[in-house]
This record gives sequence, structure tokens and C-alpha cells, in this order.
Amino acid sequence: QGTNFINFVGMHAFFGLDRAVQAVRVTEFGEPQAVFGSYLHRYAYPDFWKLHVEKNKRELINWTRGRVFDKKLSGETNPTDDIRNISQATSGEVRCIQNRGEYLYVAEGRGGFVAYDIANVSNKGVSERIVKSPFSALGHDAQVKTTNATCMAIATTQSISVPRNDKIVGEQEARARGETLADPLAGYNQEQKLHEIYRYAVVTDAVEGLVLVNVDTLTDGEPRNNFLRRTTLADGKTAWNPGGVLTGARHITLAGYMAYVTTPRGLVVANLNNPKAPVLSASLPLADARATAVQFRYLWVTTAKGLELFDIEDLAKPVHRPEATFAIADARKFYLAR
Repeated sequence: QGTNFINFVGMHAFFGLDRAVQAVRVTEFGEPQAVFGSYLHRYAYPDFWKLHVEKNKRELINWTRGRVFDKKLSGETNPTDDIRNISQATSGEVRCIQNRGEYLYVAEGRGGFVAYDIANVSNKGVSERIVKSPFSALGHDAQVKTTNATCMAIATTQSISVPRNDKIVGEQEARARGETLADPLAGYNQEQKLHEIYRYAVVTDAVEGLVLVNVDTLTDGEPRNNFLRRTTLADGKTAWNPGGVLTGARHITLAGYMAYVTTPRGLVVANLNNPKAPVLSASLPLADARATAVQFRYLWVTTAKGLELFDIEDLAKPVHRPEATFAIADARKFYLAR
């Protein structure tokens, strides 16, 4: 979670499997919340570090934690700690996954796009910790069917609330018009209006192209309206694929309201300044483009040639820098840090 300048990981890291999502415990429960096997772990939790490194060879499998593994305890040992992976079956192969707040957004192939509730992933008192409908299917439906969802992206990993922002901006405008507000403090917040892209999860589908899902309802504090639907675009359709340019879409990265999508034929750039009316900005041929990542003024793309570089000083018009290609035999997805 973060900006790629400084990133953080919670108690669990989340993984997509062939037919499941899985939360894998990667840190201690208490403070300091040390990552297993780290230097901090070694000095703050010496018993558990020794167990992890020496006995388990850094594997998070079949842990036995407590007084059985060391007679000389450091005082940090808690024999009741629960170390296990938590899994939830999915409707298809998980391709892309992103945690934001209490939800895990997933593109799961023929299962479409799903927002799983993970609010209780660390709660020992709950039997099913990753759920699709935490209340009932009658009062919660966070699955949007698509033909073959291959990836998804959100504009921020922060748990923002666009509806709350709308309310604040509306109060500012009302006070500017001289209206008297019921709340004497309302309208003084100088918060700027959030861009419309922050309302959406943008889903790539290998058959349909681009599908937008408004996820505002998951952050408005009202649990009775959690029903996700495809967004109807300005042309009346619920998917965007002009001339089939996004057919075979594999992966998507958002940089502000610009979307970078890989297909077997190359890189497609879509302008989502108005999310309901996407505009094709560029379509660049590449050999078997696979995944992308953006950092500052550069866009990296994995292809059949390896890792290729684009200058995106103009976000809408990437400029290929072939001299910077780094050859890799079979490059797939990748991650940029700092």
C-alpha cells in the first residue's frame, strides 16, 4: 500500500491462485509489527525469528508456535498465536488483485470482478474471514460478471470516500452562495474536489475491453446499498473496445486518469478524464506486451523481448526508448519500488 516511494504491508499479503484468493500472514500481530525473518524480527522476537529461519527455513507452512520449540524463552513468545493461511474459493483464475481498506478487489477470469470483504481477516473469532457477501446475497452483491476479466486497477490504494468529498464540496459551494447551513461549521473545509476516476475500479476483459465499476457504495458507510454494477458509458454501452483495439487485454495500470493496457499486439493508452467517455490516446505495437508499471516520468512494459521503457513526460503519448530494453527470456509481471 502506498505511492511506490514508501510502501507498507499489513499483517497479511494477498495472493491470487488458480481458483482462490489467499491471505498469507507475513508480520507479527503486536507492535513492533515485524516482518517474519527481518532484522527487526530477529531482535524484537528472537524466539519466533529462530523458528522461522532455522526450523521452518523461512516457509510459512505448518507452524507450531509456543513453548514446544525453545526452553529458554525471550518473553515475547505467545503460544496462542494463530499462524495460518486464509483462503477463499473464487469463480475463476485470479489474474489481478488489490487490497483497499476493508475490501480486496479481484479480477478472476470468467468470474468477472469481485470485491471481497476482508474486514475480519485477522479476527480469530470469525470462521470465514474472506467473504463475498458478509450479510446475505439479498443485501450485498459485490460481483460484476464479465466474459473474461484479466486485470483491474484503482486510482489509489487509500480508503478515500468520494461521496463524503462530494458533500464537503457541496457545502463549500452553498456557503459561497451565501446560504445558511444547518451545521455552523459546514462549508469551511477547503478540501478540493476529487477527480471522477476515484469512483471507479477499471477492469480489463480479454473479450469486452474496458469495463468500469463504481465502487463508491463500499465507502459511503451505508451497508444496505452494497450492490456493484457495470457503469453505463456515454454511448449507452457498458464496455469500451473501439475497433477491437482492446481485444485480448491482459493488464492495466492507472497513472492519474490515464490507463495503460497491454494486449498481445501492443500497448493501448486510454484517457479516462471523463470515465464515462473514454478516449483512445495511443496504440503502440509491441511484441507480446504483458504487464506495465509507472513511476514518475517512465512507463515500463514487459514483452517478448524483456523489459522495455517508455518516456511518458506527455502521459497521453508514450515515447519508446528501445536502447533501454533489458533482455529477459520470459518476463511477466513485475513491481517497482522507490
